[in-house]
Amino acid sequence: MRRGKKPFKLSGVEWRILKFLSSKPYHAFTPRCIAAAVTTESQPVTEDTLRSHITTLREKLGLFADYVQSVPCIGYRFKA
Repeated sequence: MRRGKKPFKLSGVEWRILKFLSSKPYHAFTPRCIAAAVTTESQPVTEDTLRSHITTLREKLGLFADYVQSVPCIGYRFKA
């Protein structure tokens, strides 16, 4: 992926989170739902580890970090 002119790499989990959230912009998903959707046999994701994956994803997105929004009492959503 590119952020401006600078390329950056997402991990497999970060890519799946971004892809999942962006599939339904502005729809809020619970951490349980996201974790279940992005878990693979080789890369399990729990509700506890999801938060750190979201944090890392936002750091890599830089100026676009606000596209992955926290929704109080629900979870996360993607802003289109």
